Amino acid sequence: MVLKGPAARQNDWMGWAYLAVSLVGAWFTFNAYRPTRRWQLLTLSFFAGWFTSELAVFHIAWQVAATVLFLWLGRPENPRQPRPRGLRLMQSHG
Repeated sequence: MVLKGPAARQNDWMGWAYLAVSLVGAWFTFNAYRPTRRWQLLTLSFFAGWFTSELAVFHIAWQVAATVLFLWLGRPENPRQPRPRGLRLMQSHG
């Protein structure tokens, strides 16, 4: 059975995936301001923060592209679902 129309774009898991992508972007932004001081993660934290702050336009571009892609793949209907929360998170740190 192939769904067509608005029902074809109702993906329940898409909201959780978008929330996960939003959290990754928020971590990059947070890490650029407050990198970790643990020696095990120091190199990873340094390069992630460095690339985030130096290439901020590219981070904004991938966040906008992810938002457009996730909104195209499935519409946010229910405000209790994770997708609108991810959208608010993406707006706050982007």
